[in-house]
Amino acid sequence: VNGWCCMVTQVVSVFTLLVLLLWGIKRPAFLLAGTFFTYQVGAISGLDWIGSVYVAAAGGIALVRFAIRPVATRLMLGDFAMILLTVFLIASSFWAPYPDDAFVMALQLLLSVVGMYLIARLEPGDAQFFRDFVLALAIAGAVLAICLLAVRVVDGVHQGTRLYITNESASTVGISMALPYVLVAGFVLLFFARKPSQMSIGAVSLAVTGYCSVISATRSVFLAFGVGALIFAFLARRSLHMSRKTANIFAGVLLLPVAIAMVPDGAFENLLSRFSGGVSGVASQRERQQLWADGWSIISEHPFIGGEYGSFDQYSTTSYPHNMLIEISAA
Repeated sequence: VNGWCCMVTQVVSVFTLLVLLLWGIKRPAFLLAGTFFTYQVGAISGLDWIGSVYVAAAGGIALVRFAIRPVATRLMLGDFAMILLTVFLIASSFWAPYPDDAFVMALQLLLSVVGMYLIARLEPGDAQFFRDFVLALAIAGAVLAICLLAVRVVDGVHQGTRLYITNESASTVGISMALPYVLVAGFVLLFFARKPSQMSIGAVSLAVTGYCSVISATRSVFLAFGVGALIFAFLARRSLHMSRKTANIFAGVLLLPVAIAMVPDGAFENLLSRFSGGVSGVASQRERQQLWADGWSIISEHPFIGGEYGSFDQYSTTSYPHNMLIEISAA
């Protein structure tokens, strides 16, 4: 049964990404939404290359759409920054400790960055694009959250309080990166959508992804979701009618006990300990402090050209410092 479950889950995850790609031919926002789930789909399916293939195909579709129906645009500061990043990223592989490996990693990152950039840059970014983007995030995110829960490993070692999946090479942090975006999308649909069907999609997406987020016990998911939801609520506060807000809050209060009852024992405690300084939180903080110290050492030794992207593990015990600013500066 477990074998069939894993096989079905793998097919569903890949099919979800394929649907986003094909539907993106007509609705380009779906192309952009799919780029947020490439790591999750790769982890669930075991196809490490699927993310690069998706981004390359989506970027190609964006270019074809732009060639057929060009959007009025002009060069901006961000375009020059993108060109500079591209040149520097490729050049940095030449002074890396292992140039051949570094060049391959640089190309993979470059493909992802350029693909996402083309999709977002070559489209008008109007209100319809935003609505499609939010809807795609909520639907695909909920489907893939269910897939993650289906392949979750629960045994004597993992105890069900972290989001470990059958693919042991996938990191909990990596598969959790898309969760805050899905949570924000569900929040936007639930409180700001006009159609009852979209509000229902937002509620289901929030419930499923929220359950998955609690089990992941990743602080950044809730920090990012909180900041994103507050910013959007402030910017779109005039679009939220008091009657609708009251009804949604009331429904949420009624559903909250059900959601809490479904969470495995120990999951909330494990999550809260990472915020409050419990055993898990202290260990996590000490690890990050050491990683940040390693990152600062790389920056001090290579203040101008860095140690090259992907070479962090040559200077530390892991390949990722859990801090984007330090990672970029060290690279």
